[in-house]
Amino acid sequence: MESNRSSSSKPWWWKFIQWAIFLMVIIGFAQATRHAINELYAQQAALDQKISELESQITLLPEPSRPPVQEEVRQLQYQRQNYWRVDSLPILIAMLCYAITMTLIGYYWFRTLRYFNQPAPYWPTHRIFMFGQLAKYIPGKAMVFVVRVGMLRPYGVQIVPATVSVFMETLGTIGIAAALSTGFLLLHQPDPKHIWLALLAFVGAVTPTLPPIFNIALRFLLRKKLGAQEQAGIRPLNWSHFLFGWYIIAPALCFAGLSLFFTLKALPATNLGDNWSPFLIIGCIGTACLAAVLGFISFLPGGAGVRELVIMLLLEPLIGGPMALAVAIWFRLVTLGSELLLAASAALIGPTKPGKPISAGKPLTALDSASSAAADSLTSHPH
Repeated sequence: MESNRSSSSKPWWWKFIQWAIFLMVIIGFAQATRHAINELYAQQAALDQKISELESQITLLPEPSRPPVQEEVRQLQYQRQNYWRVDSLPILIAMLCYAITMTLIGYYWFRTLRYFNQPAPYWPTHRIFMFGQLAKYIPGKAMVFVVRVGMLRPYGVQIVPATVSVFMETLGTIGIAAALSTGFLLLHQPDPKHIWLALLAFVGAVTPTLPPIFNIALRFLLRKKLGAQEQAGIRPLNWSHFLFGWYIIAPALCFAGLSLFFTLKALPATNLGDNWSPFLIIGCIGTACLAAVLGFISFLPGGAGVRELVIMLLLEPLIGGPMALAVAIWFRLVTLGSELLLAASAALIGPTKPGKPISAGKPLTALDSASSAAADSLTSHPH
């Protein structure tokens, strides 16, 4: 393994790549924010047009038929007046809940690195995870791998175990989110006709993350890149770490659902300020998990548009189409703001300087000769 070098000794081209990646992250983040704000303006214009159309219809209707249309106009006008208004306290709680989600998932990734006997300390791993989250707004999911693995290298972390750890964390999070979305949505709207479909979806989401299945898939991806002896250096997933993932990630995703719940309560026009129903909370958790899953498998940067569509479709029966889209856009702004604040706080508090790698158990077999190729193999396959 190469000896550790300080950032000042890196060649100019490496610093150029780092700044290029940073610029791409900022551009992608700005585009996602602009898209959310543009959607809010568009929805507000649609509300104005709908109100105008209904007011024109009222003058053409007979007197007995006017009250229902007038009531609909009053509701739309109330939404129009409060469309931009949000209560600050629920929004702050929503951002805090989502920050807890990201912190817990980041901790699981740190423990996964230690599972592979990699020596990176917790705080640098936390910082790198938060920076890597911003990389998802760049086209190409592999950029998350590039940012995380590249930033870990000065801490004596090997490329292949680091790449496998990101793969394990990502697949585990998406699998658990898919399973939770199925279970919670089934609890929220139990339809006997859909029980078998829900159970099949639950099994389909969990199966790829089970240790025997995951290990077979991992060996398949590495079979042409690493020899048998080198593959033996990659510790297979065991049931203990699998259950630890559920122990950490499942509560983390529930906090993401609570973030959506408080976003709903932050908008007065939803008329849900006094609604603390457990069924509403369960529905929000299932909705947030399903939006995350479908946004991920869409392979769009940050799941842009897909997450909003899922949230809008699932919330429309509850609060109507205009406010459902408003909540979806505000939830996007909540998640963007939380991720930006987490990354900013991580940037302000400097990293632990790389030093002599600490021992975390039995050392792995040297994999540097084939590690880069194996990393390419993992990142080139969709999860």
